[in-house]
Amino acid sequence: MRLRITEVADEKTPYLKIDGELLRSGVEELATLCHSIEGEFALDLFDLRRADDAGIEALRGLLDSGVKLRRASPYVKALLGNGEPALRE
Repeated sequence: MRLRITEVADEKTPYLKIDGELLRSGVEELATLCHSIEGEFALDLFDLRRADDAGIEALRGLLDSGVKLRRASPYVKALLGNGEPALRE
């Protein structure tokens, strides 16, 4: 699996579950889905296995803009932590 992004309608806060690899080729798809959600939402990155520089930059931008982090593996947290984004869970 390269990339699967699933929108989940949670009672508290909707979220996008990102599975697989977030590479440059998937950043536009992620951006499109994010812009289609009204109000607050979160990202579930628990099953994100790999991200290239463009994917990491996109995720950091979302977190810096106020998107919440629902779950992330220690590996993904380490990737995102290099740029000191606000890792809010």
